[in-house]
Amino acid sequence: MLNTNTKSINYRYNSLTSSFQTITLTSKNILEDKVGLDSNKVSIHIENNTNKKYNYKIVLKRDNATTKVCGCSSNGDDYKYIRYSLNGKDILKLSSDYVI
Repeated sequence: MLNTNTKSINYRYNSLTSSFQTITLTSKNILEDKVGLDSNKVSIHIENNTNKKYNYKIVLKRDNATTKVCGCSSNGDDYKYIRYSLNGKDILKLSSDYVI
């Protein structure tokens, strides 16, 4: 399941745009690493159009409402099964703080 919402906040000298996507991962989504690299991609675009330098973090957040419905809210170590690639080659594991 993939939902997209975007909202923008415009300031006088810059603009800040935030968006989020909800991705539901179940046992049906388990892939071998190579297959995952060749599958559909989720793209994240970050652009700083200000005169200041910022460090950005991508933080994955658990959807508590959905996990209550599915009865899987007690799966606290599910991050161990999530892998990602930033360059389309190297496969990295998600850490317990859910920061990419």
